Amino acid sequence: MGMQRSIELDGSEIKICESTVPMSLASVISRMTPTHSQWRNFRVTLDNLRVWEWRPKYEEPGVLDGASWRFIVTYADRQIESGGVNCYPSHGGTPDPSASGSTAFEILCDAVSELTDGFAITEP
Repeated sequence: MGMQRSIELDGSEIKICESTVPMSLASVISRMTPTHSQWRNFRVTLDNLRVWEWRPKYEEPGVLDGASWRFIVTYADRQIESGGVNCYPSHGGTPDPSASGSTAFEILCDAVSELTDGFAITEP
């Protein structure tokens, strides 16, 4: 059984939740309110990564277990819903099936960590 982590915006506050997979209720483990500067830096990173060009789905055919991810962000002028299983987007959205994740995905994880005062969204 694995651990599922989520970060959700609730008004101006971010909730960080964890649950065991499958099908358990999520527990809120932390709450925080990012600064305007943190939000601005996050958006700049998303634009630089060109996440708006990412595909809705990334999968590595023939691999039945491993890491899955989902990323949903909505701004007034842009939105993205993307996810994958054992496959990650590179800059501009081309698939990268490397087991450790793409450089673009690592940058996204770092940006989320900076937005949430150091919370790691990936398991150590």
